[in-house]
Amino acid sequence: MKDFNLSFFLKSTAVYSVMGLLPLASRFILFPIFIQYIPLKEYGIIGLSNSFAFLGTVFIGLGLPEAFARFYFEYKSKQKLLNAYLTSITLFIFVLAIFYSLLGFFLGSTLFSLIFSDPSYGFNPFGYQIIISSLLGVINGLILLYFRNAEKIMPYFWFSLGIFCFSTLLEILCIFFVSTKASQIIWFRIIGMMGFCIPYWFVFFRKIPLRFDARFLKSSFIYAGPIVVYLLLIYAYTSLDRIFIEKYLSLEMVGVYGLAIIIASIVEIALQVLDNVTTPNIYSALKEESKNDATTRVNFYFRISGYIALGIGIMVLIASQSLLPLFIPKVYIPAIKIIPLLIIAYIARYFFGVFNKPLFYYKKTTLIPLINLTGAIFLVISAITLIPDYGLKGAALSVIIARYSMLIPTLWIEKHQTKFDFQLGWIYPLSILTVMLCLISYYFYS
Repeated sequence: MKDFNLSFFLKSTAVYSVMGLLPLASRFILFPIFIQYIPLKEYGIIGLSNSFAFLGTVFIGLGLPEAFARFYFEYKSKQKLLNAYLTSITLFIFVLAIFYSLLGFFLGSTLFSLIFSDPSYGFNPFGYQIIISSLLGVINGLILLYFRNAEKIMPYFWFSLGIFCFSTLLEILCIFFVSTKASQIIWFRIIGMMGFCIPYWFVFFRKIPLRFDARFLKSSFIYAGPIVVYLLLIYAYTSLDRIFIEKYLSLEMVGVYGLAIIIASIVEIALQVLDNVTTPNIYSALKEESKNDATTRVNFYFRISGYIALGIGIMVLIASQSLLPLFIPKVYIPAIKIIPLLIIAYIARYFFGVFNKPLFYYKKTTLIPLINLTGAIFLVISAITLIPDYGLKGAALSVIIARYSMLIPTLWIEKHQTKFDFQLGWIYPLSILTVMLCLISYYFYS
């Protein structure tokens, strides 16, 4: 492997992994407080809003952060063009957020009443909160992408840490001293993020002249167009289950399901962090190294990610079944029963990410939405069929069906588009072993 620095890779992996986890780690720090001090229905509302925040980032970002991550390396040696690219995207995103706020003012209440059965979850304030938090998330994500791709470890560290500390602290203060209502808690989180981010933005962009050039948007949208559809379909197969739970069950059950998701998604979060860490290295290898060296290096990253994710999955399984029942209120006990099923679903996420990576680099993104469409269709059909009769277990089974259904078109497209030589070795039998352990645990706990 050409010029591969293992020491630097391990150092950057440690920093980016820990910092990448911090924004997501707040929910792990907060969930013991949430389940002990706020009503179950309010916890369900927070979970529903958190899931909609991803949809908000898709509509506000429109795939531009993903395009920036890809084209950063095209402008890497031309700093003025890179800065102009970053500021052009940022300004456009602010305009989009204003547009969605105005649209929501006129149509938001009607839209929310059509989607949700519980009238307590309305556009005012939750829709506005989603727009604001999504805007903050997209801009912060662009800055973090800039730091990560430039290998500026310490700025990445401090920016991630600041976002985490300010938002989490304000949520805790709200719960203990102000209110346990979901709307108030979410506002305090937003205020915490803004209190840190806005001053940081002024410092960051003060060094970069603001410039808007529509040509950057045109080239980005050509690349990002299929990715927007891709991201919308990601939302469909990852979050529509919560909407069906609210519709067929209740907001309280959304809260119970949310706890199970938080615990099981430790595996998926680990995969996201590993993906954030390894993607620049993978793209760099595919661009700069010979085919054989690139194949060796990329498969190395794939295997390392798989070993770590499967190890974390087994640890989560053991801890959730043996320790978690000792610390949660009885009303949340049904969540424990479905955690093994959700871990099985998240194992498919690893293979999905691996088999898709060459498609993104070689810009073979046109057919990728078909993969997510497959998952979305299977999720909707299975959720509508299973949730009314089997409750939360039906929701977990629908997630498994959706995730594994996506692997079939993924493999077919990859085989015909890039023909990358995947060398995953022991990952396959270890994945089967982990699935078997989850099924055994589910059987005995049930």
